[in-house]
Amino acid sequence: MGAGLFAAHPVHVESVAYISNRNTVLAAVFVLWSFVFWLRWRRTGVSRDLAAAAACALCGFWSKESAVVLPVLVALYELLFSKTFRRESKVRVGLGFLWVSLAGYEALRLKVLGLGLAGLSAPGGTDKPFAPSLLGRLATSLRVIGDCLRL
Repeated sequence: MGAGLFAAHPVHVESVAYISNRNTVLAAVFVLWSFVFWLRWRRTGVSRDLAAAAACALCGFWSKESAVVLPVLVALYELLFSKTFRRESKVRVGLGFLWVSLAGYEALRLKVLGLGLAGLSAPGGTDKPFAPSLLGRLATSLRVIGDCLRL
């Protein structure tokens, strides 16, 4: 179904057609594998699957920043499709594990680049970050989504 939608409305063909955008494809692959391992962990309870989900999530974060939506997607999946989410503490622990992976990525990014995801400078960094604020990026994203829907 996703391939059919992509074929009918190819908004991001550059991800596949342009070799330097392989990070987009890598991020998507790692996010999907992380979600698969998450579902497997939910079914079996084997901690190896949760560790694999977190490792794939980290690889996705390192591939491209757009992968940081993974913990939110997993949380939404659990809220919308899991009947036992509120009763199972193991799910909350697993979600915490994904959020800790994201926090680790953010800390590493802040240390290396001196700039966080929200456009905040690291301590000792520049006063004026070179990226727009999180609110500015969100507004731009909403405008772009609106433009794409009008196509």
